[in-house]
Amino acid sequence: MDDGHAARLVRRLGEPAFVELTATVAVENLHSRINAALGLTSQGFKDSCDVPQGASPAVLQTR
Repeated sequence: MDDGHAARLVRRLGEPAFVELTATVAVENLHSRINAALGLTSQGFKDSCDVPQGASPAVLQTR
């Protein structure tokens, strides 16, 4: 992400939400790296909980 992209996100989300989003991405990145280091793999949840490609937010809320 470059500075321009970050600035657009701050304008759109507000600074507190941008900080929260950044922290969430960092934590999920850490989880992914730990899982990879421990050799943990998927448990197959995606196979039964797949989101249709191009689904709108309204469609996702009704599921």
